[in-house]
Amino acid sequence: MRLNRCLLVVTVFVLLTACSYFRDPLQKELQDTQALAMLLFVDPPSGGSIDEEWVDNASTESVVPLENLWASLSNMPLKLQYGESVTVNGRIYSIGSYNNGLYRGRCPAELYLPMAAYSPDDGSWQVSLPALDRSQVAAVERNGLIFIFGGEHKRAYAYSSYSLCGVETTLFNTVQVFNPVTRTIVSRPAMPNKRTGATAAVVNGKVYLIGGNHLKLVEEYDPDLETWTRKSDMPTGRRDAVAAVVNNKIYVIGGNKSPYNQVEEYDPATDTWAAKAPMSTGRYHATAQVVNNRIFVFGGYPNKPYNHVQEYNPATNTWTVRAVMPTGRYGAFSGVHNDQIYVLGGSASVIESFDPSANTWTEFRSDLWTARAYHSATMVDGKVFVFGGYNGSYLSSVEALDPQTLSWSGRTAMPTARRYHASVELGGKVYLIGGHNAGGTLSTVDVYDPVTDSYSSAAPLQVGRQSHAACTRDGRIYVFGGNTNGTAATALNSVEEYDPATNTWVFRRSMSDYRTHMICVPEGNRIFLTGGMNSAGTALSTTESYDFRFDVWSIHQAMKFPRYHHSLVYMRGRIYGMGGRDSTVLSSVEKFDSALEQWIPENAMTVSRQGAAAVATDANIYVVGGYTGSTYLRSTDVFY
Repeated sequence: MRLNRCLLVVTVFVLLTACSYFRDPLQKELQDTQALAMLLFVDPPSGGSIDEEWVDNASTESVVPLENLWASLSNMPLKLQYGESVTVNGRIYSIGSYNNGLYRGRCPAELYLPMAAYSPDDGSWQVSLPALDRSQVAAVERNGLIFIFGGEHKRAYAYSSYSLCGVETTLFNTVQVFNPVTRTIVSRPAMPNKRTGATAAVVNGKVYLIGGNHLKLVEEYDPDLETWTRKSDMPTGRRDAVAAVVNNKIYVIGGNKSPYNQVEEYDPATDTWAAKAPMSTGRYHATAQVVNNRIFVFGGYPNKPYNHVQEYNPATNTWTVRAVMPTGRYGAFSGVHNDQIYVLGGSASVIESFDPSANTWTEFRSDLWTARAYHSATMVDGKVFVFGGYNGSYLSSVEALDPQTLSWSGRTAMPTARRYHASVELGGKVYLIGGHNAGGTLSTVDVYDPVTDSYSSAAPLQVGRQSHAACTRDGRIYVFGGNTNGTAATALNSVEEYDPATNTWVFRRSMSDYRTHMICVPEGNRIFLTGGMNSAGTALSTTESYDFRFDVWSIHQAMKFPRYHHSLVYMRGRIYGMGGRDSTVLSSVEKFDSALEQWIPENAMTVSRQGAAAVATDANIYVVGGYTGSTYLRSTDVFY
């Protein structure tokens, strides 16, 4: 009988999988995971098990969506390193990047990445561009087209019973032209010599390809005639240098030839070279840009990732040390937009911009500026605002994440530092409610206006509280439970309702249990509360909902695992409970379908965290900061 049942289930799985190709992605996800549930292929979170009753009840629900995943937030879509920098029509391109942190079996493997383009105007990326099968190319812009020269391809292989690794390197003499408008690549006749790690520059419509392979070789390319002409050799053979053009002269700077600080000037009009003042800090795999006839050189590497920045003035043949980059790196790419220099990627996947006139840096951070836990987060007009918290000190600082640019910025600090508070959005403003600081438990309510970046006050709570939950529904704010002095023994069961029209708080029907460290989320006409801790100090898995229309409470199926100081959001018809703490700090995630009355295991976060804060969009969940049990976090996990 059991064998027949298994055969039936396998048949259903195959039929559902086949049919899914003809349905929309959400339907495909549902069908595939139904089949997986029947086959018991889904592993439960650590410490739990899936029983037959759960599988039967959940068989109409997507148990573990096949394409759902968690990832650390980054403001770069890929690790783009060793790509050549080219700017076309306001977009900064990385050409020929690769990732060498991969392995094929025992041996290292390189992943050659698509060309990528960043727009400083709106922070957007183009990544669906053609990929090259090589790196260490030279590239330049001419008449809106990108010309790409040479490069190398490395292939790792194992030998001697796979205990040793070898690398086979292929050099190229190819010439290709990429059209950013049509996103297509066409080949041109090959150049005379294969080379890798060369640098290139354009003067009067001609392309000058310089060095590479530690060569002194210089060749001039006429794109109109597709001809190559040998020019005077560079005095110092090298690769991985940078080139910049000022007043129709080419300056070749640094490169992989000790002491890595050489500077040589080439004049195409006279086909002559001249030595210039060397950099004070030698480097290769740097990146360089020109603003107002000054050359700025960023980062690089001879023995560690450099954050040094130097400015060269060709008119006076002098170098000036400028403000260091916030993030040291090598193999980055860069571009100029509105006289600001953007440095992107390399050995660190971050974006930073430099203002040469002010000698200042702006960081487009994907991590919080300040590590924190027990803070709050609220979304307003598409931006995520994070308020206060604790990291060994009580925090009043505020940060905002723009999900479009995936970068953080600072906002005006709160009037009152606080942790264990709650925040909600109502009428375009954020209400910061209760909490705790060095002065004790708070009843105060501050109101933040994101438009003016300013604060006002609202009426205080009737009962000061911390580690409570707050949600909005029907134009009012509801505050649930918490505690009065930081201990479970003082846990509350009271509920307060705030009416912004009258600026008053009133009590509503109390919860069924005294409860602190929990969280709430609205769904329809109900507000759901999950987990937390009772007055005996026991971690809870209970779920209950409050119907504000009738001032009544209902009990629902408990979570699979107790948790407190966790995060809770509503997305796409389901309630997601994430992280928190029981006997240990948790990374596990489960989701609740109120129609099915089921909690269903979901993929775990990348980091275990308690005291984090979370918000959701239609497609993503952002879990920000938190505490691992030993470290306060700056990172953000994103659920896709």
